[in-house]
Amino acid sequence: MRRILAAFADYERAVIATRTKMGRRESVRKNGTFAGGHGVYGYRPVGNRGEPGSGRLQIVGEEVAAIRLVFEFRAEGLTLAQIADRLTQAGHVTKSGSQFTHVQVYRIMAREDFYRGVSVITKSISSDSVCHEAAL
Repeated sequence: MRRILAAFADYERAVIATRTKMGRRESVRKNGTFAGGHGVYGYRPVGNRGEPGSGRLQIVGEEVAAIRLVFEFRAEGLTLAQIADRLTQAGHVTKSGSQFTHVQVYRIMAREDFYRGVSVITKSISSDSVCHEAAL
């Protein structure tokens, strides 16, 4: 009986994930804005709701400066925690206004292709739906 319930739970989780992705894609198509909450660090979603195709990601200068520092510090061989400490010491904060941790630094590094302008942030949104300038 437990196996049946576990299988059903797995199925429900997959259905919910699929519906969420489809909903985000539809939001971009219908509303013309970025579908992903407050956006990615370094960018601000802009666009006119109700105008499909008008949604864009606009660069936020002070956040882009922190992104560039992340990759510079990593090239110097610093650990994720050391990079987070240096960003905090330099006065940079996350989108929510808190101090950087190794987790936020890792997320920035994991999105290098996005920051270079060669990929989109989520597979549920096609590259022609969300336009952004390269931050790096």
